[in-house]
Amino acid sequence: MINTPHLILKRIEKGLSQKELAELIGKDKDTIYRYENGKLTPSIQAFSDWIKALETEPNRAMKWQ
Repeated sequence: MINTPHLILKRIEKGLSQKELAELIGKDKDTIYRYENGKLTPSIQAFSDWIKALETEPNRAMKWQ
């Protein structure tokens, strides 16, 4: 499960809008919105690009149950 609150916080800390993040990872703003609101699960590649763009660790980007 993705730790979206952590990823949203990292995006905000980096001063990125959803649109700016989307441009960094080759997606559109609506896709980032859906990722952040749990309406869409990113592919493994998209998730990897997302956490790299935010410079966070995979373990921090996941909620381990």
